[in-house]
Amino acid sequence: MKSSSPLLAVAIAALLGSPALAATPIGVIASSSDTTVDLTGTVAWDDEISDDDFVSVVAPTGPPGVPENADLTGYHRVGAEDLFSLDITTVLGGLTVRPSDVVRWDGSIYTLELDGAAEGVPVGARIDAISVDPGSGDLLLSFDIGVDLGGGLVAADEDIVAFDSGTGFSSFFDGSAFSVPENLDVDAIHAVDAGGNLALSFDTSGTVGAVSFDDEDVVEYDAGGASWSLAFDGSAEHAGWTASDLDAVHLVPEPGFLLSLGAGLVLVRTLHARRRGRTRRSLSRYSISPFARSASFWRWMAARWSSVSRAVATFGRAIE
Repeated sequence: MKSSSPLLAVAIAALLGSPALAATPIGVIASSSDTTVDLTGTVAWDDEISDDDFVSVVAPTGPPGVPENADLTGYHRVGAEDLFSLDITTVLGGLTVRPSDVVRWDGSIYTLELDGAAEGVPVGARIDAISVDPGSGDLLLSFDIGVDLGGGLVAADEDIVAFDSGTGFSSFFDGSAFSVPENLDVDAIHAVDAGGNLALSFDTSGTVGAVSFDDEDVVEYDAGGASWSLAFDGSAEHAGWTASDLDAVHLVPEPGFLLSLGAGLVLVRTLHARRRGRTRRSLSRYSISPFARSASFWRWMAARWSSVSRAVATFGRAIE
């Protein structure tokens, strides 16, 4: 092998040197339960999302205006906006919302992100898990029962479908093909990255692959290795989870994980410049842009971690 640069080694270590955990390290878990639950001093209701950073007190974060008799059944956070679904028909700010709909709350008004009836979701079917594909931007959904979505697409309750407003529904994750028993219902989704890695929770206890879990836990499917790991053990974090089902989730990777990624990319970019003969240019030439300092950048990086890390590793080998 050709001689390698010490800077390259540092760069790759910074990129890939986060703790080698089986599942994505979680900084914050935003979740909802099917019943009222005591999360070590914070009472979390089934009609709201609560943020847990594993350090401070669990904090309820909305969305506002959801009636107390409703259960929030699916959730995804898009910047400062919320996408969610409910188990009953209700009215939010003058907007009628049904269990087959996805609602967007932008901080001031409610709108329908998905009108289930208009898009062919069968009567009686209820959305019970929501996320967004970081690669395509498509909605990712699971239902509480098997559904025929037309065009030959029939999804079981352990499956996940994608929805594109232009092309409609398509299959995204066939649960039974990836070790999910047919008696389990996916009732919470978070798409970890554009590579197909998924964090999931189910409506009952069970086993996927060789991983056992309860209904308050979150497991992660690694698409690259076709393997499963335990990402969040609910009752180990808060004893109150034992009596409840975690039925909506959104994850934020831990800050150290993201900082390692960012530092590695800056170092690799600097090394690339040196290899092209620009060694006398100031490192400020490669300073981080305003976008890179924004929360949107870090969400983007987290969503694409698997593909970015593979690309950087390949690039490192190519320039050695």
